[in-house]
Amino acid sequence: MSASVRIACRVRPFINSEARDDSVEVLDNSSLSVVNPIDAGKRFRFNFTSVHGQDATQEQVFESDVRPLLASVFTGHTLTIFAYGVTSSGKTHTMQGSATQPGIIPRVMEALFERKANTRAKVSFELSYMEIYKDDVFDLMVATRGTKLPVREDGKGKVFVANLTETPIESTDEFDTHFIGACKGRSVAATNFNRASSRSHAILGIKVSVTENYPGAPTLTGKVNLVDLAGSENNKMTGNDSIRMAESAAINKSLSVLGQVVHALNQRATRVPYRDSKLTRILQDALGGSSISLLICNIAPGAKFKQDTLNTLNFASRTKEIENRPTVNLQAAPAPAPSLSTSGSRRSLGIGRPRTSLTSSSSHGNLPISVSTSGIPAPGGGHSRRLSMGAIGNRHVSAGPTSTGAGVIGTSRIQAPKQGRRASSAGFGSQSRRASISSANGNAGSEAVVGFTEEEMEARIASAVEAALAKREEELREKAREEVRLLEEERKRLEQEQIRRDEELKRQEEERKQREEAKQKEEEEERRRQEREILKQQEEEWQRRRAAEAEDPHSGPPSYTSVAAASSQPGNMTMDVEMATPSVRRFANFSLLTPRVDILDQSREPTDAEIATNMDYTTRKKVAKSLIKRARTYQQQDDLAAALQYYLKAQPYAADNLKLQHRIDKIREAIESGRPFVPSPPPEGTSRYNCDSLAFRTLPTPSRKRGRMSALHEMTNSAVEDEDADMPDVDEMGMKRRRSLES
Repeated sequence: MSASVRIACRVRPFINSEARDDSVEVLDNSSLSVVNPIDAGKRFRFNFTSVHGQDATQEQVFESDVRPLLASVFTGHTLTIFAYGVTSSGKTHTMQGSATQPGIIPRVMEALFERKANTRAKVSFELSYMEIYKDDVFDLMVATRGTKLPVREDGKGKVFVANLTETPIESTDEFDTHFIGACKGRSVAATNFNRASSRSHAILGIKVSVTENYPGAPTLTGKVNLVDLAGSENNKMTGNDSIRMAESAAINKSLSVLGQVVHALNQRATRVPYRDSKLTRILQDALGGSSISLLICNIAPGAKFKQDTLNTLNFASRTKEIENRPTVNLQAAPAPAPSLSTSGSRRSLGIGRPRTSLTSSSSHGNLPISVSTSGIPAPGGGHSRRLSMGAIGNRHVSAGPTSTGAGVIGTSRIQAPKQGRRASSAGFGSQSRRASISSANGNAGSEAVVGFTEEEMEARIASAVEAALAKREEELREKAREEVRLLEEERKRLEQEQIRRDEELKRQEEERKQREEAKQKEEEEERRRQEREILKQQEEEWQRRRAAEAEDPHSGPPSYTSVAAASSQPGNMTMDVEMATPSVRRFANFSLLTPRVDILDQSREPTDAEIATNMDYTTRKKVAKSLIKRARTYQQQDDLAAALQYYLKAQPYAADNLKLQHRIDKIREAIESGRPFVPSPPPEGTSRYNCDSLAFRTLPTPSRKRGRMSALHEMTNSAVEDEDADMPDVDEMGMKRRRSLES
């Protein structure tokens, strides 16, 4: 009869320092829901044997899930209860509890003694306690940690821990003494989540022997395994040091193997990796074996545990699909000591087992007698004996003389067969098997020797050893093949994971580049739009001023002071005084211009054309050069809109400069088309002008006019001798205008 693993889920209460949320919600006494760690708007629902909320007490958990299973222990079954969950989820509290809130272990012990008191059978308890620390088994019932205990298998395939201490207990007080002392030797340490975190798996075993009160009654041997598993840990969150890291690695590895065992059982795999961990090998009987199993799934609420909570519930869902086949552990009663009467009458030395015929020698003439398995005297014998080999067990049978001549059969330890003596190779109880009895020292007695010759015994032993070695070698090879397969699967998984990560990084890089390109494109579009808007505003302002000038041609000349005091922002069409050359600033301080400046300042704002008209040649030349330099600076900075403004400002001061007009047209065309500006040579017929500097070449002063004008020209050139190569040039009409102004 099969039985699935029972699952009980318990949600611990919030700790004071934890933020409260609804990541875990208990729906009823058999179901709960948890939030999806990836999508908080979705939830997963799980159904188990029982579900206990945060307000559930230790007594409620015990009475609901544990007490109903304890009756099976007294009928010879094995019961395994283990607590599973992430670190700090309350496993140890559930299993051990405290002085005020006892856990499952002390309550189980108390319930077992209560049942013992209410039964008429003979019941005895034996206690064992061990821990699995870094995949090594240690006995906690000894005063100090001893040697590592090996894990073995008996002849029936049952796994046990060799040399494990089993202490008889007679009361709950005696149990408390042993258990409390053993718990002090368990490995615990502090982490960020738990100040007393279990660093090992602990398994408490209680062996229950039940024998009815009648002769020959068999003994029912049940057992309770109470397992407190260490919790899986995330080392990034627990803050472990190097020692804790090693412990955590061993814990996580054993729990990983436990998950692999559960997965293999669910998939009905031909090989279940029990041997990959000491934990799974010891719990082999509880997972797919002959034990009755209960998994208590401990859940920690809170958003920071939501992924661990989901993993724990998924493990529990897979575990509940495992089916065990509980069996009764029955041990037959020991056989009574055999005895025969000296009167020569037939005695039965046992029941239920075939008899063996014996051959003896009588004290009267050493006449042989035989005892057949049917009780009928064999030929040539005067007496017959019925002998049960089951009653004798593994004892040596001898016959000796008596006062009446009948043989007396005694018992002694069986001896190894001597060479030359043979017995049938069939087992005990076979009708064809004979036990030979040879005389020794006359009528002193004889011995019954059952067995093989030494050669046959050695051959059989060698054959058995070879078979065991071959089986072990095959197991090792199978384990090695499985490890290679797992390593290959892990390698492929890692390669696929690396490929996926590379693709993800590549995709993210492409997305980042696309975002940057889109952002740069938007910024470029916005900059061009602003430039076009500024250019449009400047054109409108220029047209407005020209229209105003055309409507009022008789307005007074503009003030130079207002021009010099204007802002140098790109939006203003007047020049900055800081841009003016020393000659400009010198002319601005002439006292003869002060009355005129005062009068013109009270009138309207003059245009650049009006300002240029009222300037002398030298001043107009310096102003044009200064504006062109400012425009070239903005041009080199790729700020074409600002450069165009200053080129337009310089145009009235160098009206006859065709190269300047060509440059203005090219920059305006580049701004409107949104293309970068590339300087190009001037069209044919404009070779009078310097192409790169947009400056006029200085014309020589006519020789016939070398009077006061020549001195003024030389004085001006000497003041700005280093800048003269870039000055705007004038044609002959400009020279005539200059001479007229000076006269």
